[in-house]
Amino acid sequence: MHTRYSAGKLANGALPLLLQMLTAAICSRATFALLDDPEGPNLVVVTGPTVIIYLASLVAYFSGRFPTLTGSRRAVATIPIQMLAAAALYLALR
Repeated sequence: MHTRYSAGKLANGALPLLLQMLTAAICSRATFALLDDPEGPNLVVVTGPTVIIYLASLVAYFSGRFPTLTGSRRAVATIPIQMLAAAALYLALR
């Protein structure tokens, strides 16, 4: 039997991950914007912490630690984790 994948299914599954990547980039950019750097946040410098923050949220997203969180609730629950990771990064760099 041949399985067909619709674009809606693929987009629906990728949306939480895209949301996590976007919030990780925003948190990383905000972290470096708060630092007192005369040159401002550099794209290369912001990309590294974005990946680290994103990976931290992926671990929380795919872990089975909270089985009652499903779907969009699980994706939204990872945003505070990203914020805490960005705050810890800010305190470490300050």
